[in-house]
Amino acid sequence: MFKIIIYGECNKNLTGLKLCCTLSHYGGVLYFCGGDISEISVGTPCFVVYETDCINSLQVEDAVVIFNNSKNESCPKITSSCNISCIVNSQDSQALSKLLPLSLPAIVCGMSAKDSITLSSIGETNAVVSVQRELVLQSGKILEPCEFKVLNIDNMDDDDILTICAVLILLEKFDNGIIKV
Repeated sequence: MFKIIIYGECNKNLTGLKLCCTLSHYGGVLYFCGGDISEISVGTPCFVVYETDCINSLQVEDAVVIFNNSKNESCPKITSSCNISCIVNSQDSQALSKLLPLSLPAIVCGMSAKDSITLSSIGETNAVVSVQRELVLQSGKILEPCEFKVLNIDNMDDDDILTICAVLILLEKFDNGIIKV
């Protein structure tokens, strides 16, 4: 079971739920947010998504940590030997400053040329996401800069599209340059 931790503002029914609905197309999802636990999809869960505004210590193997507008002053203690990738919005300067001393791989999502992943174009139901620099995927493979066509983005804001695409790219949940959300 692959682990995804959303750290910051606990806003169930927004980013976390949208991510879970997307991941459910690739296997079952077990979702924890506050006091709520949900299982999304039929069958054995392939993913666990844990959304919280408080992490003291993080000692897990093979996980993605999404910094979601974290207002917390402290950064969780993360064991450096773990295979952890971090996703952060370029506008979240507080999270970016917390990640710097940890020397963890981070995917920065936003609309500037400095960001790792950005939107090239967007329509009502489709978008194009650009990977602007080399990324190390969870499997250890290297992904060169490229673009992905993103399908089914109805009612999603830019930040959610970028965050969800970053997770799917890290987990190699794309086919022939197409990501389905």
